[in-house]
Amino acid sequence: MTPSRPEVLEWLQDWIGTTLPPVVQADVLHATGREGAEADALVAAFAAQFGVDMTGYQPRMHCRSNGQALRPDWPFPVPPVHGAVVPLSVSLLHAAAVARRWPVTYPKLPVVRGLSVGRDLSVANVPLLMAGLIAATLLVLWAVPVAF
Repeated sequence: MTPSRPEVLEWLQDWIGTTLPPVVQADVLHATGREGAEADALVAAFAAQFGVDMTGYQPRMHCRSNGQALRPDWPFPVPPVHGAVVPLSVSLLHAAAVARRWPVTYPKLPVVRGLSVGRDLSVANVPLLMAGLIAATLLVLWAVPVAF
């Protein structure tokens, strides 16, 4: 029997554990914060539930990899591997469930290194966050005795 879109959505909401409003349904992985191993687990569970042949599926086109997921995405965003991310929507998952195979044919894209200016500034995120935490700690240690 062919699954309907509401059936796919209901399964997805049960698996994630929350109701997905329409705006979130357009890009499930990004909106729910699923990256790396969590995203892989969701897609594998979907394939098993609906009997979808995932041959040709490329996770790096839909979310950050495990290594990238460990890097903080602030203050400079971590650029996608290919410069763009293909949203994993409920409609795309439904199309895969109906066809029983992954319906996307990906183009051959080169790996993009860094931002449009030619360098990846996100490597500075960890040192900037550490410096900010140290500065905030020192400010609190100074402000508390002065205020009291």
